[in-house]
Amino acid sequence: MKFRHILAGLLFIIALGASAWWLAGRRTPRSAPPSSDSALATPTDTSSTATQVHAPDSRPSSVPTLPPPPDGTTALLPAGAPMEPNDPQIDEKIHAILTSETLTDEQAAIQLLDLISGAKNLDQKVELSQHAMNLLPDHSFDLAGQRLLDVHVPMEVKEVIYSDALNRPPNIHLPVLAEVALQSGNPFAQEAWDTLTIVSDLEPTETPPPDLREKIQQQVLAIEAEEAPPAGTGTTPGTPTTNTPTTPAPPATTPGN
Repeated sequence: MKFRHILAGLLFIIALGASAWWLAGRRTPRSAPPSSDSALATPTDTSSTATQVHAPDSRPSSVPTLPPPPDGTTALLPAGAPMEPNDPQIDEKIHAILTSETLTDEQAAIQLLDLISGAKNLDQKVELSQHAMNLLPDHSFDLAGQRLLDVHVPMEVKEVIYSDALNRPPNIHLPVLAEVALQSGNPFAQEAWDTLTIVSDLEPTETPPPDLREKIQQQVLAIEAEEAPPAGTGTTPGTPTTNTPTTPAPPATTPGN
């Protein structure tokens, strides 16, 4: 009986020691304080990742950054540029008129003048007026001169007609200058009046006289009278004379030769 008690005590001591040993093996050992190298390892990796995601690259770039292109091209157009494009049909009509073999110069000029109002492009309007003035005869200049007084005709077209009028005979350009000078608001009014005071015997004043038309008409009549042929020549005033060539008489022959 005593032996059993001793054996039970030994077994209990053995079991208690085995249990203590098993528990000691399961316990996690205390980690040693991180060294200086290990303490910097993890923050360095984290900082590197954060820089790649969030931190901008502050290094100067060797390639300059250009500003973005402007929206649209309207602002890049020069001031005063025509907004309407060239009309191909107008170009074709100009070519057909200028190359026609059936139209006279006067007919071609009239057709070109009629196309000005229908053309939308300013350059085409100017081109039409230039061709028309080159072909228009003096006796039909009124067809172009009346456009100098039309407020709907662009100034660029008026400039072509006005410059051409100055190169016409006095009986053409003097009445035209008078009408332009008397029209209030005409862009060439002052220039026309200044020109009249130079090319005529009118007294220079600040503004044209109210009877300017009558005075110019008198000067035109005087010019035409001076250019008219003397009475009795059988020619109509203003009609150029033509010289008919004479055939020389054959030399006289002596009988017997």
